[in-house]
Amino acid sequence: MQWYPNVAEVPGNFTGEVRHTVTYRSADELKGKRVLVVGAGNSGCDIACDVARSADHAVISMRRGYWFIPKHLFGRPVDTIAASGPKLPMWLEQRVFGALLRLLNGDPRRLGLQSPCGVPEVGHVV
Repeated sequence: MQWYPNVAEVPGNFTGEVRHTVTYRSADELKGKRVLVVGAGNSGCDIACDVARSADHAVISMRRGYWFIPKHLFGRPVDTIAASGPKLPMWLEQRVFGALLRLLNGDPRRLGLQSPCGVPEVGHVV
């Protein structure tokens, strides 16, 4: 059940604070701290963006690379753009949206993030 926080056991001797997103209220709680956000789901990304501005140091840990979709595009919520556009086959829609994300966001690896699906690793021949 998702309403019960799932907090992983951390091996070793960690003396810091471990929290779940359910207890997070504002970036002020983490001001001046070193923060590791585990996971790149909606909540993890929202918190990482918040604490990046107020924490001493903020890092996000992800299992794999992701494409990050902005909440707004051209002044509109992203989900309304897809709903109001022309009906395209799914494979074409994914390619068009992927190209738009690459154009707007660039390669996430330039920020030290993992390679998302569909972006070849450096030195990898496609």
